[in-house]
Amino acid sequence: MSEVDTEEPQVENEIEQEVEQEVEVQPNYIENFIDNVIDGNNSTAREDFDNAIAFKVTQALDATKQDIASNIFNQEIEDDSTQEDDESSTW
Repeated sequence: MSEVDTEEPQVENEIEQEVEQEVEVQPNYIENFIDNVIDGNNSTAREDFDNAIAFKVTQALDATKQDIASNIFNQEIEDDSTQEDDESSTW
């Protein structure tokens, strides 16, 4: 039983480390965009701008997907409990 207790924190730590690594990997498109505009590299600046917008849109979509998924799960639980209350009141 002590092995199970020690494994859970390790798994949580591994997950936290993966999340931290994902956050650190985020490219710095905005800084590159500004540098390229200043240097006159307009085509590269456009690519950096497009990449920055795509990155932000992807982040927003992922966050929205997670929010919708958690709301759907919570609604199913609430709907089940409401149906049970309705059935018990008819008897």
